Amino acid sequence: MNQNFFHIASINFHHDYSGKDLFEGFSVSWAPENSRRLANLQLLIKPFAGGIHLLGSDPELLRGETEPLLLRLHPTDPLFFNFTDFGQEVKPNSKVFLFSNSAKSKSADYLHSGDFVTIEDSLDSANQRTIDELLTQLSSGKASLRDARGEELVPGDYARYFLEKGESVFYVSNGSGTTRFYRRSSGMERTPFGIISLDLDQLSLAYREVGETLNLQIRFRSRRTFWKYILSDRVFDKFSRLSVIDAQNNEIVFKEEEFEIQPAWKVRSFLSDVEIPFNADFNPRFQLIERSKEENQAGKVVYKQLPKASPEQLFQRSSNTEISYSHIFI
Repeated sequence: MNQNFFHIASINFHHDYSGKDLFEGFSVSWAPENSRRLANLQLLIKPFAGGIHLLGSDPELLRGETEPLLLRLHPTDPLFFNFTDFGQEVKPNSKVFLFSNSAKSKSADYLHSGDFVTIEDSLDSANQRTIDELLTQLSSGKASLRDARGEELVPGDYARYFLEKGESVFYVSNGSGTTRFYRRSSGMERTPFGIISLDLDQLSLAYREVGETLNLQIRFRSRRTFWKYILSDRVFDKFSRLSVIDAQNNEIVFKEEEFEIQPAWKVRSFLSDVEIPFNADFNPRFQLIERSKEENQAGKVVYKQLPKASPEQLFQRSSNTEISYSHIFI
């Protein structure tokens, strides 16, 4: 028997690092219990390079669904945190990012709160020790608990909620504010980078109103760094008037500085005057030249194409970790 499916929604991943193309740097998975739920609702999740499609044979089955559908995201590039700007430093596995069609955002198409994903879209990861500590606060009346839908639980349901609930998003409020948590199905599972939480009832309502496939987005901003070219090769000692120039459009200026490789070994370096975003397609033409003594004469090209910065290594000063540098040794 043939079964026809409606294309209810697509979720596309975008990252400045990939330029205009979709970002292909995520794998998508879900808990086994969600596989049973998908079958029951006659839904299909079809991951593709740069996003996922949500297909359903009967969108009306989604109406009235109160439990969000959770999908897990894992970066496939080990340098993802190096080339992504979250507004502040984020260590892998320290936070879980939440992407939801229930979130209040500037755009109805975005599954996050702002134009790009930031630390504001993240959850704390709750392990069993965290749950035990929270139960102590909850039982003493010093905190309250709300589920993923924002519904407050009564004190008698706290222990049962954590005992029966598997993978989940929940909220704990106390005198100092509200903290959002993500809990894995099992302590043996790997903590995901992010969770896509789909309110299926809201999704079906939006699909009926629009009358066509919903195009949802998750967008990331590239980290920006100051590029510093460090002349570590002794061959450059014979040049006295070196400069790094932007031979392509002259938009980026480099200023000369001293760089200490070792206490007894200090060399010249050239630092960009602006932060430059990581972009896989960005191919600048920065050159190392020896300036002519005559102002009206062109300089001599010493290094025709200086290498571009890589997100593999980041350097930050302890006094200000919000600013990152890319050291490029020549």
